[in-house]
Amino acid sequence: QEDGTVWFACQNQADQTMPVPLAGSVDVNSNVRMLDLPDGDWAKLRGYVGSIACSSDGQRVVVTSPRGGVALDINTARQSIMKAHYSPDVCGVSVHGGSLLLTSGVGNVGGQSHNISFDNHVSAFRMG
Repeated sequence: QEDGTVWFACQNQADQTMPVPLAGSVDVNSNVRMLDLPDGDWAKLRGYVGSIACSSDGQRVVVTSPRGGVALDINTARQSIMKAHYSPDVCGVSVHGGSLLLTSGVGNVGGQSHNISFDNHVSAFRMG
């Protein structure tokens, strides 16, 4: 994000019945802060985050879980989910301004179906 904070996502290969935080940030002073969501929200990800993207101001972070079939759109200031987007095999995510783009391994791009698969590599860029 603009202030130099880096967001990261994790995977939990241990006990899936024990939800743990799977995303957080590191600021320019090397302070690590995990997102503080209720266990039930972390459980939706089924121990796996495929991609993470944040808004330039860091107020919005989206994590995807193809294993859970969900993307969680998180307000970082409130430490709460603004919206859960359910889609089979969702993994790719890009946040640009107020826009959100999600892709999946079953051909969904931005809510439209295509006869091709997408993985977790999605980026926003300005043309022209």
